[in-house]
Amino acid sequence: MAQETKLETNSDDDKKFIVNNRKEILRILRGLAQDMATVSAVFSAGKDILLTAVVAVDPESNVIYLDTNSNNIYNDPLIRSKRTIFVSVRDGARIQWISTEVGMAEYDGREAFRVPIPETLRHVQKRGLFRIETPRINPVMCKIPLAPEVVIKVPLVDICAEGIGVTLPENAADGIEKGATFENCSLDLPEVGIVPVNLIVTGVWEITLKNGAKSRRAGFGFVDAKSATQSRVQRYINVLQRNRITNKTER
Repeated sequence: MAQETKLETNSDDDKKFIVNNRKEILRILRGLAQDMATVSAVFSAGKDILLTAVVAVDPESNVIYLDTNSNNIYNDPLIRSKRTIFVSVRDGARIQWISTEVGMAEYDGREAFRVPIPETLRHVQKRGLFRIETPRINPVMCKIPLAPEVVIKVPLVDICAEGIGVTLPENAADGIEKGATFENCSLDLPEVGIVPVNLIVTGVWEITLKNGAKSRRAGFGFVDAKSATQSRVQRYINVLQRNRITNKTER
């Protein structure tokens, strides 16, 4: 049976982020292996996430080898999964591909996950996205579960079709680092409602405000966002654009 390795495109804008050229796909995957970048394997319809990393890319066998977990209790559900989304971040770009087959193999004397090299992958660079600032007064809030009983609310500073930028409270810096993933998050978008999302950290940095104070910011990408989620986020972006035009007209 043929394996699904092509990404769906939900819009014309989405198509510009899809890489079809095999040489470019191999270059991107080898870059992940070279940097030992964290890769999130998202499966069970977004309910489960396993952190791994690309060990090697073998074009002749059409295979990507990835690290396994030391405990098979975490490996087995991934192997049984019928559809897995692989997500990573490298040099500020968000990389994503899918596979309907995850197997086990031996690589360099140790066990590894074995997945086919995808026919397409999504490669979204920061400069390729239209970001719009969100209100500073009455900011949009995002709930992020850091642990089963620890949920923080962080204010957004901007939003785009692929993710959000937020301000981090001082007590929330631990655990929020590049490549970390968070399930069961939610955005409270005015005129749209509560939007559930899974997030991956694309970057964390510090800025100096006009008053000289320091502030920590983080960028998050949406993981395996459904068409309905993307549509609701786009609706809110349209609301912000409409309000911005109205405010300019009234001045």
